[in-house]
Amino acid sequence: MRKLQELFLIYWVEIWDANNCYSTDTVNLVPVSSPTTDIGLDTNICIGQTVVLDATTDFIREYVWQDSSGLATFNVVTTGEYIIEVIDSNGCRDFDTTMVWVNE
Repeated sequence: MRKLQELFLIYWVEIWDANNCYSTDTVNLVPVSSPTTDIGLDTNICIGQTVVLDATTDFIREYVWQDSSGLATFNVVTTGEYIIEVIDSNGCRDFDTTMVWVNE
């Protein structure tokens, strides 16, 4: 894996006007890593049990579960597919899904 410092890009512009005056400007672009989240593998639980799905990831600004709740964790007691979207401070997103079955 390369360090981010090795991946930055420098763009510059030089502008001349009709009076032969000029100006320059430079911008440095540094790519950022996309967030990643993992709420685990598909799982089975028994009636009366709860499984806690945990999407906690560094630098996350927002968590959005399939029911629009916004905590990093989600308590599961019913069979279903559970989906999380995480959004970091740069607006970059990641998704993960898992299936939970409640055995009767």
